[in-house]
Amino acid sequence: PEQTVISGRGEDVQAIVQRLREARVAVAPLKVAQAFHSRAFADTEDALRAALQEECLRGPTRKVVSTVSGALLDAQTDIPALLGRQLTAPVRFLQALQDRAAASVDLWIEVGPGTTLSRLTQHSGNARAYSVDACGHSVAGLLEALAAAYVAGATVDIGGLFDDRAVR
Repeated sequence: PEQTVISGRGEDVQAIVQRLREARVAVAPLKVAQAFHSRAFADTEDALRAALQEECLRGPTRKVVSTVSGALLDAQTDIPALLGRQLTAPVRFLQALQDRAAASVDLWIEVGPGTTLSRLTQHSGNARAYSVDACGHSVAGLLEALAAAYVAGATVDIGGLFDDRAVR
């Protein structure tokens, strides 16, 4: 891989960044609020899994390649457990891109903050990628991703975006 992301406690990450810079390794710290995808979220993982067990979730009905496992999910996937692991497990983004099932993926949607993974996808020569940019200052990323999904043949229901809103 050309890029690697490390995660952990702020002071630990800073120490590694300093050592890498001293070794003249290019380092670009990501602007994140927490040490996502690390054991720092171990206590939260069980709480999220328990809360999601209360929801009516089902396995995917379309091809979904997980960045937790790096592989295609099936209809029997335990979604609450998978999303719980998402908090603490390393992101297996490269494996997901390289999975043989990924070769048939015609659209990648990055759900989360920023655009890092969608940019990496574009450079990999894979299908088009769009970022929702969940922590962005507008819904432009979400709307662009929804439009791309619609153009790719997905049924898109945007009603939830306008529930309980005054619309002119």
